[in-house]
Parts: sequence; structure tokens; C-alpha cells
Amino acid sequence: MLSLNNNNCNMKNLIFFLYLLICLWIIGGLIAIFRSSSDLYNLILIENVYDNLTIPICILIAKISISSILTFYLLKFSRIINKLNLENFLSKKNGKSFKTIGKVFLYYFFIRLFINIIEISLGENYQKLIEYNTKGVIEGVVTLLITSLFLLIISKIINQGYYFKNENDLTI
Repeated sequence: MLSLNNNNCNMKNLIFFLYLLICLWIIGGLIAIFRSSSDLYNLILIENVYDNLTIPICILIAKISISSILTFYLLKFSRIINKLNLENFLSKKNGKSFKTIGKVFLYYFFIRLFINIIEISLGENYQKLIEYNTKGVIEGVVTLLITSLFLLIISKIINQGYYFKNENDLTI
């Protein structure tokens, strides 16, 4: 009985830290939205450049859009994490939630990688759009890839656990 309570306490601590990390990621998403919006504002209204600004404006709008979508799903996921029932952790709902956020991160990874490649290929004329050096771009998107794959693996584990739990309940 003591080890069960200890495991439950450890799980609560892990979920709390996961919730904090998601909240930090939400703050980061909001900062990215604000930064891209500020860059868009500067590019459109303040810069007196007569170059073709269609591509940089489209890139900034894409950044704002994908950051907004990611932040929305992180908010949704944080509410789910906050309401997790530790007694029934292996549920279809939890598996679906982890799978959804994993897919969102995976889509975000591919879109972000594509945008970063376009920014780098534009060259020095659009230097203000490049947030990172080449090494930073690769590290940032690889972190997203690892996170998305990790969440997808966790969703599979939860779904398998739910399946085995139901099979076990039927045999009793």
C-alpha cells in the first residue's frame, strides 16, 4: 500500500513538471507570435524598402499562423494534463490526447523546417527574417522532432496499456 501511494505521488510530481514545461512552451509560443507580429509590423509599416516584400510577409504570416495553432493545441493539452485521472491513466482519451499533440508537433516540425530552409535560401537580402544561424535552425527543429516522436510513442504505450488492461479485466 505504501509503494502504491509513493508511485501515485511520483506520478503527480511528474505530471506537475510536465504541466510546467507545457506552460513554458505556451509562453514561448506567445513570445514567438509577438516577435513575428512585431517583425511583420516593422516590415510593412516602418521599413521604407521598395524591394519585393511578398515572400518575407508570407513567411511571417506563416510563422504567426503555425505558432498560434501550436499554442492553441498546447493550451488544450495543458488542460488535459491538469485533469489527468491517475487512477485511470491508461484510457483512450489520454492516448488520443498524446497522439494529437504529437502529430501537431510533427506537422509543426515539417512546416518550421520548410520555413527555415526558405529563410536561409533567401540570402542576405532577408537577413532580418533569419532567427537563428544554420546550427540553431537544425537544433531547434530536431528538438521538435524528438518531442513529437516521444509523444507519439507515449500515446502508443498508453493505448497498448489500455488494451491490455481491458483484456486483463475480461479474464477476471
